Amino acid sequence: MFTITDRVENHAGTPVTLSPYALVYRSNLPNTQHFWVVHEGFIGVLGGTLKDPTYADLAKNNEKQQFDSTGGWLGITDKYWMAAAIPPQSEQISATYTNIRR
Repeated sequence: MFTITDRVENHAGTPVTLSPYALVYRSNLPNTQHFWVVHEGFIGVLGGTLKDPTYADLAKNNEKQQFDSTGGWLGITDKYWMAAAIPPQSEQISATYTNIRR
């Protein structure tokens, strides 16, 4: 697990507003899709509830699922790996699962 800490110094002399942002991105689908014993796709706990749509669940019309949560986590998982973003658990977050076909 990696912990990333950002720091911004504003030397402009005028206030700025910043918002934290994280992205977990997969550029293609795995060859192991549809292996019945393994979940492959989006996964996370948001609002205290497991949210785990597969790639196919969102592929039909470039659909997206959006969630607001205090704390939680979300990511992508495949047969042998998982990547997730885990914000501070006391913070309000807006999260989106989306399947963008190019």
